[in-house]
Amino acid sequence: MLRKKAIAFISWRSRLNKNHANNICSTPSKNRITDIILFIKQYIKNPKEIGSLTPSSNSLSKMMTESIVGNGDTLIELGAGTGVFTKLIKLKFKDHKFYVFEKNTNFHENLLNIKNIDLRCNALDMTNIIDKNKTKVSDVISGLPLRSIDNEISNVILSHAFCLLINGGQFIQFTYGLKSPISNSFLKEHNMVLNKKIHVIKNIPPATIYIYKKIL
Repeated sequence: MLRKKAIAFISWRSRLNKNHANNICSTPSKNRITDIILFIKQYIKNPKEIGSLTPSSNSLSKMMTESIVGNGDTLIELGAGTGVFTKLIKLKFKDHKFYVFEKNTNFHENLLNIKNIDLRCNALDMTNIIDKNKTKVSDVISGLPLRSIDNEISNVILSHAFCLLINGGQFIQFTYGLKSPISNSFLKEHNMVLNKKIHVIKNIPPATIYIYKKIL
């Protein structure tokens, strides 16, 4: 039953995106169906941790990936889920060191199928894993549900991510809702500013991408 619902959902969303000129996957592939089913199962188990009933759409994935500058040698992804961003990022930035963090056991196991990424579990260990003096992190891409994560935990993760960014580096976060998930005071404290936001209608639910920039 869950598989049938997943197929029906993907087919409907594909029709929604049929006029999107650069839609990279307009038909429900076997892998995509498997990802949808996995995502729904994890959401049912822990909706607060997952944040959404379904994975990000092709449109959102494309916009997130296109927002990456990549003018360093290292990229970080937080909360990779089923890897919809991960796969696109790896294709586009083949020569970059790519750290991917995902603590959900089932998602983590699924991400092991993606080659040539440095897959880790806990984003709280980010600064212990990545040496700021030996890397140039230009972009951090985040799918973390910041609005539902405990404030203390999210603040530590964000602090680590901001610290690792080079001057001019970007923290790219998508969320649901029209308000920035990171306060202006927290951004200012960490030499970050909101540089740009992009509304993505072709996603369920509609999403907003917030691009924060580090300015020293």
